[in-house]
Amino acid sequence: MIGLEPINDSSADHPGHQFPPGALQVALFPLLGIGYQVVVSASLGDYEVEGPTDLSAFKVLGGAGADFALGERLYLRTTLLGGYRFKSKFESDLADLMDSGGSTRGAGCLLPRT
Repeated sequence: MIGLEPINDSSADHPGHQFPPGALQVALFPLLGIGYQVVVSASLGDYEVEGPTDLSAFKVLGGAGADFALGERLYLRTTLLGGYRFKSKFESDLADLMDSGGSTRGAGCLLPRT
């Protein structure tokens, strides 16, 4: 934790005041996480998606946060969080198909059959 903390010493030399007096107390902390975006069913217009689990994808999240002391028992927490979502199986397959010069008609689970 970064910031100034109140001194909670009960001795006569330290009466429990923060130093310097009136300083804003701020605590910074990192944020890190992973996630999995699960798709159990999906549709596009009148078309029901075949194999919706192909749309599921992993995510990596990172950021930072800060706690601002507003009193002895009250604080304001702020966070900034960003993430990166990896390609789903459907997106990878579609990109491979387009790279090979193939047609995308009917190629994926979201596209209507003709």
